[in-house]
Amino acid sequence: MNGRSFPGTNLWFVERQAAGGWAAPVHVDGALNDGAMIYNPSVAANGDIYFSAHRADSGKAYQIYVARDHGHAMPEQVPLGDPANNRMDPAVDPAGRFLLYAGNEGDALGSADIYIVFRQPDGGWSKPEHLGGDVNSRTLENAPSLGPAFGELFVSSARRGEVRFPKPRDDDASLQRRLQSPLNGSRNLWRFDISRVLRAHGITPTASAEPMPADPAG
Repeated sequence: MNGRSFPGTNLWFVERQAAGGWAAPVHVDGALNDGAMIYNPSVAANGDIYFSAHRADSGKAYQIYVARDHGHAMPEQVPLGDPANNRMDPAVDPAGRFLLYAGNEGDALGSADIYIVFRQPDGGWSKPEHLGGDVNSRTLENAPSLGPAFGELFVSSARRGEVRFPKPRDDDASLQRRLQSPLNGSRNLWRFDISRVLRAHGITPTASAEPMPADPAG
C-alpha cells in the first residue's frame, strides 16, 4: 500500500457453542481476504458481509466492499463516489436499508467523520450524507456500530474538552479527573440517536426494534 509492505490483516470467525461459549477462531478462506488490510466486518441479515479494505482496485485509499452469499461471492466495491476518498468501518442496517461508515467526503469536520448512505429503488446507494447534530466533531470519529434500538448509534470519538487560556494549573487530582473524563481525546465510546435522520428518509422501526434507552445522565 502506497509503496510499503504490510504483513496483512484478515477476517476470522468464531461459532457460538450450544453451551454458550465460543469455538476456536477459523480463518475466512477465499477472495474475501484478498488484499493487504481487511477490517471491520458488518453482516446484514441476508448474510451479505460488508468490510473495509485496501485491495487492487482501491486506489491509494481504503474502500468499502460487500461479499454476498454469506461471504462466498467475489467481493464487490460499494460505489460511494470519488475513489480518492478514504472510507472505512462500515455498519450496515440488518435489513440493508442504509449503511454508515467513517471517512472524509470533502466536508469532514475532523480527520474522519461519520457518513450515511441509503438504499435506492434501483438497488444502488444514495450520495453520502454527512451526519449532522453532535455526532461529528473537529477530531476523529470512526468505528460506527448500530445498537439494538431504532436509531441507536455508537461511535468512537477522540473529542476533547475546550481549551481556554490562561490554562488552570493542574494538581494530581485535577489531572486524574481530566485524563479519566470522556473528553480526554482518547477515542472514547459515545452513543447517539439518529432516528430523526432515518425517519426523514422513510426508514421506520422493524417489528423487533427496541425503543431507544433513556440517557442515564438525564
